Amino acid sequence: MSAKAEQAHPEGVGDRITLLAQWAGLGHRTAHGMRAGMATAARAAGHDAVAIAAQGGWKYNSDSLGRYLRLMEGWGEDNALYNIGM
Repeated sequence: MSAKAEQAHPEGVGDRITLLAQWAGLGHRTAHGMRAGMATAARAAGHDAVAIAAQGGWKYNSDSLGRYLRLMEGWGEDNALYNIGM
C-alpha cells in the first residue's frame, strides 16, 4: 500500500468524528469543534500559545488561533466580572 493510500482524508476524519459522537450519545460534534476546543482548553489550563499552535497545526500568529485564545482569556480572573456573583 502506498503512503498516499494510507493517509486519512480530513473530510473522512471529520465525518467519522461526527458519526461516532452521535453513536455515543454526545450530540453533534465536529473535528473543527474538537480542534478549537483543544486550543481553548489548553489556554485555560495555562499552556503557552506557541505550544498550542504547534499541537493544533496553526501558525503562531494565526488569526483564527488568536480568536480562540482571546475568547478564553476574556473569561479569566482578569475579567472585571470574575467572581462577583453574576
